[in-house]
Amino acid sequence: MQDVKDVVCKVYENVHLEEGIAVLKEFLVNAYMYRGISVKEMSRMLNLPVPVVSAMKNEFKKNGIADLSNGICLTEVGEYYVKDVLGYKNVDMDVLDDILENPDIDLDSFENEIEELRQVYDSRPEVDVEVDQSKCTAETGIKRAVLMLKSGCLIGKKIACVGDDDLISIAIVLVLKHIAVSDNLDKMADITVFDIDKRILAYIKKNSEKYRIDIDCVQHDFCNPIDNEYKNKFDCVITDPPYTLNGLNLFLSRGISILKKESNLCLFLSFAHKTPQVRFLMQQLFVSEGLILSDIYSKFNSYEGAQILGGVSDLMVLTTTTQYTKEVISGVYSEEIYTGKFKQTVRTYECKQCSEKYMVGINQKITTVEQLKSQGCLKCNTNKFNLIKKG
Repeated sequence: MQDVKDVVCKVYENVHLEEGIAVLKEFLVNAYMYRGISVKEMSRMLNLPVPVVSAMKNEFKKNGIADLSNGICLTEVGEYYVKDVLGYKNVDMDVLDDILENPDIDLDSFENEIEELRQVYDSRPEVDVEVDQSKCTAETGIKRAVLMLKSGCLIGKKIACVGDDDLISIAIVLVLKHIAVSDNLDKMADITVFDIDKRILAYIKKNSEKYRIDIDCVQHDFCNPIDNEYKNKFDCVITDPPYTLNGLNLFLSRGISILKKESNLCLFLSFAHKTPQVRFLMQQLFVSEGLILSDIYSKFNSYEGAQILGGVSDLMVLTTTTQYTKEVISGVYSEEIYTGKFKQTVRTYECKQCSEKYMVGINQKITTVEQLKSQGCLKCNTNKFNLIKKG
């Protein structure tokens, strides 16, 4: 059998698609899922002009990938490529189609996965506020993974989590399990997690083993460049960086550095809803990095106990361009990136029972209210407190 990867690259060169090779792969997946699809419907699904889609189908036919005798179908070679190279061999196509056909993210069908992820979350390491960790809800974790699935960024993809204190890597595994025919998930996606926290990485590794999928866990401080072995290797990136402009700039730059040099690759960014002035600066940053702000999902993410954020944050989908996307920060970064370093807030909590007072903050003995509640009042041993002062 001919090397289908080479054929797809050849078609890409012949059609001269500015949209990138990812669109050709999407064409083949659509032809696999919707056998006999018309050119007009394919044009609508790909958001491309009909003449461009016609050129694509003709090139695929010329190279033995497509059969055009009754709409757009795939030959045996084309089906092999979608199943074995693009990762669809273990996918229940009826389940996947139900998810993709729904314009919304319907979590009702993911109740089991949400409950399973909630159990994983219950035992995850405590947050380290010094590196801006927070805990998203299980619903949010699954919702992010489903959005990635609906965006064509899960099945068969090389996925990088640039920081993963929310354990989105595990949420991705559970969504893959939901659409899988068998329990062998190993070839359905290739997941790598980069994080500074050894506890998070160890916990992800431990949980991934029971799902028969290997998650590559890499301890890394993003103030340093990511190792060359990971450069330009990934199809998509997901990140929830420190909610500072410095943190945003750094994490996006590191994400860009490991994405393939292709157009239309996605970077899923969670970030706090900021003032109009800060949002303007964020958009300037996106432009300087050659990223397109494709979608904004307001209040998409919910967090446990994140009162400063109102318990929510936005999710943005950024896409790459071959010509313009570039990392702004390529070397070692020495500026502050974490919110605690910019605004070192100290809060005073009072025990509800005995009125004993405790200082909580980044440079205090007790850094979070969760730590205070876990420790309890040293005077009366209760674990209920009132916030009486911020400053």
